[in-house]
Amino acid sequence: MLRRIEHGQVASFMQLDASSYERDWDGDGKEEAIVATRKQNQIYVFKEQDGRLLWTSIRDALQAGPNDALQYDDGLGVFRFLSAGGVVETYRLQGEPESLVRVSGNSGL
Repeated sequence: MLRRIEHGQVASFMQLDASSYERDWDGDGKEEAIVATRKQNQIYVFKEQDGRLLWTSIRDALQAGPNDALQYDDGLGVFRFLSAGGVVETYRLQGEPESLVRVSGNSGL
């Protein structure tokens, strides 16, 4: 559940039936939400800005295909892209939610 403060009240933006995590990626003091769905293997990053809810898809940002898999590791704060061809790449958000930086990768085994 993603919440915001409005006129001293707590208001809900939405309710989510997925794994969700909160972290301040851009250092503005507000937590962004990472939401990982199970059925469609999607990962989204949500951010409140000027009272609006903005979002980006990690799957779209990495141009992942239908047979590629995505994972989010909250302990390390990284996204893993596992291609159908066996390539594993690790990414981290840096700054704005749409700024993915590759931190490691291999050609598979």
